[in-house]
Amino acid sequence: MAARSSKRTASARPKARSADADAPAAKRIATLLAENARLSEAVEALEREAKRYYERYVEAQVKGASVATLYVASSRLRASIVRAEVVAAIEEIVVGLIGSEEMILYETADDGATLVPTSWLGVEATDTPPLRIGEGTIGRAAATGETWIAVDSSPASSVPGLSACVPLRIGHSTVGAVAIFRMLEHKRSLEPVDRELFALLSTQAAMALLCSKLAARASRSADSSPDITRART
Repeated sequence: MAARSSKRTASARPKARSADADAPAAKRIATLLAENARLSEAVEALEREAKRYYERYVEAQVKGASVATLYVASSRLRASIVRAEVVAAIEEIVVGLIGSEEMILYETADDGATLVPTSWLGVEATDTPPLRIGEGTIGRAAATGETWIAVDSSPASSVPGLSACVPLRIGHSTVGAVAIFRMLEHKRSLEPVDRELFALLSTQAAMALLCSKLAARASRSADSSPDITRART
């Protein structure tokens, strides 16, 4: 009886799996893991590529908006040779596109050495005396032709609250300057398009102001011509 019981017990034990039997399954698992790693890398590469395309799209959108902004500003400045309308266009650019409701427009006096304030927006006119070109922050910007920006510049401005000063020049001739003060609350910082607008103002606003001045002189000259002719006759 004991012998038969021992025999049954021996036969009931499960047979041990050999290493050779497990090899195909292990190989399959290794293959699946490698495939999963390869697919994960491919997905990450696609995500990086999608991110690059999105960034390019956003950049293109920003550039498109910048071009549109500059086109609007340029068109506005070239729309008239009437001085009041040119000044209104400059103010519109400063308020609507740059983001400030405080500015002073200076124009070069006949002596060629003095900047005279001729238009004010959100600033008391009594606080703005004429300036010598080459002196102070505004005068130096007008003399050098380089836009002064508070966040870029050292030493600090000689004019309290000044955010930027844009010289208005045609070649080496100074037509005037635009002093821009406190920015609007939503305007946390100057953007690249703002600097492009400064460059546009520097040249095109200068040209528009000069053209308006020449047109006014021509109009006065034409108005006085009949009187001169009558005086001669």
